[in-house]
Amino acid sequence: MDATNLVSERRAAKTEAYCHTCGSRLQSTGAASRGLTTCPECGVFSRLLRAMGRGDLPFLLADAVLPDLKVEHKTGAIFQMVENLAACGGLAEAHVEEVAATLIRREAASSTGIGGGIAIPHAKHPAVAREVGTIARCRHGIEFDSIDGEPVYSLILLLSPVDHHAEHVQALAKVARILRTVG
Repeated sequence: MDATNLVSERRAAKTEAYCHTCGSRLQSTGAASRGLTTCPECGVFSRLLRAMGRGDLPFLLADAVLPDLKVEHKTGAIFQMVENLAACGGLAEAHVEEVAATLIRREAASSTGIGGGIAIPHAKHPAVAREVGTIARCRHGIEFDSIDGEPVYSLILLLSPVDHHAEHVQALAKVARILRTVG
């Protein structure tokens, strides 16, 4: 091995880092070079779970969390999350289809894929009496028409009553604060 290759390998080894949650190798140009120790695929999901455990996101139902969502499209992800929310008492079963349709129409108007492997499908609907939602993780990623064009691995679904504009915005702001937290 020549000296140039040896130096290149040593530099690569110094910048290599692994996610402390799933063990995946982080890319040297991405999170590892910024000193982060979690990857987009699971770090956000773990951070959201910890925030829920602390009570920072009281509107998200822990019983409705989907840690291994197995769907191919965003419509399937939304429908499965809404179904799970209903199964856990966050929404009446009779409203699953109309709530999912509302979220899907909202996605068609403007994607909630905010980049970095994250989507926050959200809507207001008369079928809910208070802010309610859940989170899901899709290990293989879902095409979500995200702002960065990348697949989505972590989803945060939020529903609010139609007349709760301020509460809806506050809930989204709480999620954003958790998402901005490093590590």
